[in-house]
Amino acid sequence: MSDPAVFWEYFQRNASPLAATFRKGVEERAFALIGRALHASGFDVGFDLELDHDGTCILVFSPEGDHEAGRRIDALIAAAPGLVPGWIVHARKPRKGLSAARSLIRRQYCIDPGEMRYTLANAVGRPFVRMFIPPGTDLTDQERAGLVRLFLWNAVGESVVMDLDLQAEAVLADPPDSGTISAAELVDRL
Repeated sequence: MSDPAVFWEYFQRNASPLAATFRKGVEERAFALIGRALHASGFDVGFDLELDHDGTCILVFSPEGDHEAGRRIDALIAAAPGLVPGWIVHARKPRKGLSAARSLIRRQYCIDPGEMRYTLANAVGRPFVRMFIPPGTDLTDQERAGLVRLFLWNAVGESVVMDLDLQAEAVLADPPDSGTISAAELVDRL
């Protein structure tokens, strides 16, 4: 059974030491402690930790496209006691913009989504994005699926992707001669 109060009591009580641990670069320890607290409260959900430019720690929950996990995160966030000093909490990965998304994908996949072409169509009442990756690129089907999801979650924000029920795929193919858009145009349209 899930009890959000268990997590928030732990988080408030330990916010300062968790922040200090994370700021010192001992990320694994901070992740493990927060993960255990979430598990103990019945919330086995995805999350990430980030450090803002001013040293504020950021706890970002992520349903990673799973609507049931999104509802669980929403229940957890709804029970939050308010501001926790030194921390910002997000219920979804926030929109970071095209530049940050490109940088992230370049680091993780060694390709630049800003140089690719896209189509944006309507499929069964919801938007469908197709990312065209150069045919010689060495990525498995699973890696391509992860790449396009990660790109969209960061470029436009996880809430937008989930609210639109945006579907996407990345294909190893040259883009068609017409009907494609740039990454910047895609982000603007979404």
